[in-house]
Amino acid sequence: MLIPVPAYGLSLTGGWAATLRDARTDSLGAAYVLAGVAAGVVYLLDRYQPSWWSRALLIVAVIGGTGALGWYDPVTLLTGVRP
Repeated sequence: MLIPVPAYGLSLTGGWAATLRDARTDSLGAAYVLAGVAAGVVYLLDRYQPSWWSRALLIVAVIGGTGALGWYDPVTLLTGVRP
Protein backbone atom coordinates (compact mmCIF):
# COMPACT_ATOMS: atom_id res chain seq x y z
CA MET A 1 0.00 0.00 0.00
CA LEU A 2 2.97 2.27 0.41
CA ILE A 3 4.30 1.28 -3.03
CA PRO A 4 3.77 3.96 -5.72
CA VAL A 5 0.95 3.50 -8.20
CA PRO A 6 2.57 4.00 -11.62
CA ALA A 7 -0.27 5.93 -13.24
CA TYR A 8 -0.35 8.66 -10.59
CA GLY A 9 3.11 8.58 -9.05
CA LEU A 10 1.65 8.35 -5.53
CA SER A 11 0.85 5.41 -3.31
CA LEU A 12 -2.66 4.96 -1.95
CA THR A 13 -1.41 6.44 1.31
CA GLY A 14 0.11 9.43 -0.46
CA GLY A 15 -3.05 9.94 -2.47
CA TRP A 16 -5.18 9.93 0.68
CA ALA A 17 -2.80 12.37 2.39
CA ALA A 18 -2.93 14.67 -0.67
CA THR A 19 -6.73 14.55 -0.63
CA LEU A 20 -6.78 15.57 3.02
CA ARG A 21 -4.27 18.36 2.38
CA ASP A 22 -6.58 19.69 -0.33
CA ALA A 23 -9.53 19.48 2.06
CA ARG A 24 -7.47 21.52 4.54
CA THR A 25 -7.31 24.41 2.10
CA ASP A 26 -11.12 24.62 2.04
CA SER A 27 -11.76 24.09 5.73
CA LEU A 28 -9.55 22.98 8.59
CA GLY A 29 -12.35 21.10 10.30
CA ALA A 30 -13.37 19.30 7.12
CA ALA A 31 -9.99 17.60 6.81
CA TYR A 32 -10.07 16.36 10.40
CA VAL A 33 -13.67 15.14 10.10
CA LEU A 34 -12.92 13.37 6.83
CA ALA A 35 -9.81 11.69 8.25
CA GLY A 36 -11.56 10.70 11.49
CA VAL A 37 -14.65 9.28 9.82
CA ALA A 38 -12.59 7.29 7.32
CA ALA A 39 -10.32 5.88 10.03
CA GLY A 40 -13.31 5.02 12.22
CA VAL A 41 -15.22 3.25 9.47
CA VAL A 42 -12.19 1.26 8.37
CA TYR A 43 -11.39 0.38 12.00
CA LEU A 44 -14.89 -1.00 12.51
CA LEU A 45 -14.66 -2.89 9.23
CA ASP A 46 -11.33 -4.42 10.27
CA ARG A 47 -12.60 -5.27 13.73
CA TYR A 48 -15.75 -7.08 12.63
CA GLN A 49 -14.54 -8.51 9.33
CA PRO A 50 -10.77 -8.91 9.56
CA SER A 51 -9.01 -9.65 6.31
CA TRP A 52 -5.88 -8.56 4.50
CA TRP A 53 -7.64 -5.82 2.55
CA SER A 54 -9.39 -4.32 5.57
CA ARG A 55 -6.06 -4.20 7.42
CA ALA A 56 -4.43 -2.60 4.38
CA LEU A 57 -7.19 0.05 4.25
CA LEU A 58 -6.69 0.70 7.96
CA ILE A 59 -2.99 1.33 7.37
CA VAL A 60 -3.77 3.67 4.47
CA ALA A 61 -6.37 5.57 6.53
CA VAL A 62 -4.11 6.00 9.57
CA ILE A 63 -0.83 6.84 7.83
CA GLY A 64 -2.49 8.89 5.09
CA GLY A 65 -4.54 10.66 7.75
CA THR A 66 -1.44 12.59 8.68
CA GLY A 67 -2.21 14.75 5.62
CA ALA A 68 -4.87 16.44 7.75
CA LEU A 69 -2.36 17.48 10.41
CA GLY A 70 -0.61 20.80 10.54
CA TRP A 71 2.15 22.10 12.81
CA TYR A 72 0.23 25.23 13.71
CA ASP A 73 -3.07 23.52 14.57
CA PRO A 74 -2.42 23.15 18.34
CA VAL A 75 -1.66 26.89 18.58
CA THR A 76 -4.84 27.72 16.66
CA LEU A 77 -6.85 25.37 18.86
CA LEU A 78 -5.54 26.81 22.11
CA THR A 79 -5.34 30.51 21.25
CA GLY A 80 -7.56 31.06 18.21
CA VAL A 81 -4.69 32.82 16.45
CA ARG A 82 -4.41 31.89 12.77
CA PRO A 83 -1.18 32.15 10.74
